[in-house]
Amino acid sequence: MDLDALREAEPLTYAAINAAALVRTDARLLPHVGAAVTQVSPHHQLFNVPLRLQQTDTELRIFPPLGKPELTALDNALGALVGAQAEGLFYRTVNDPAGERRELAWPVAPEAWLEEGALVGPFVTEADADAWGQAHADPRVGLVFDTLPYAGAWFCDVFRGD
Repeated sequence: MDLDALREAEPLTYAAINAAALVRTDARLLPHVGAAVTQVSPHHQLFNVPLRLQQTDTELRIFPPLGKPELTALDNALGALVGAQAEGLFYRTVNDPAGERRELAWPVAPEAWLEEGALVGPFVTEADADAWGQAHADPRVGLVFDTLPYAGAWFCDVFRGD
């Protein structure tokens, strides 16, 4: 594929192919995320990519990619959404073997968890979160967990350990 020719002939297709992952979120939050991105960098193109994950059903991609100062400003803007939008909403940057990604979502209730990576909770105590993780995150299928406090409660962060 001649990317230079594509950039000239079909600039939107070129941008979509070269868009960088920005944030995984719930589709209901897209208007708020889009407004935050526009505030930080109004001249970028955004693309929605459907995901098949329980916690986040959309990945927002951006072209051209944001630089470090813009990412810091976006982190601050999305972090501000957490308190303003709905109780329980969280925002975080995840660094794992697959790279860095941002997530803006609601935790998954323990009884609704579908055996995939997710922030699960809330739990009243760390021991409750740990007990749930021990009972549900099966390392034989590659799932491991950490417990973490957030907003006065405890959560079980389930993720792929491979």
